[in-house]
Amino acid sequence: MSTPQVVIARNGERSGFVVASIVTGQYRMGLRLVVGQVYRDSKEDAPENWRAWLWPQAGGDMAVTQSCEAVDAGTLDKLSDKLRRRAAKEPWWGEVA
Repeated sequence: MSTPQVVIARNGERSGFVVASIVTGQYRMGLRLVVGQVYRDSKEDAPENWRAWLWPQAGGDMAVTQSCEAVDAGTLDKLSDKLRRRAAKEPWWGEVA
């Protein structure tokens, strides 16, 4: 399996989801997994700050009952870079069948 491509898909001014795209084989489309949630946790008049909550399992079914890892960054671009580097080391969402 190749290194997952991680992107942030915004669904509003202050929120979005972390999506991982994983190629599973040479002739397959691969998987797209929602593996976290993103919020802008700063007020409008404060310096920009974004936080991603990384779910221990893709899909977020257990996100409420299991501990989530938090990643912070000053801008959405910096947060995206941090998440890509983190996923390249080892995916945080566990094994995918």
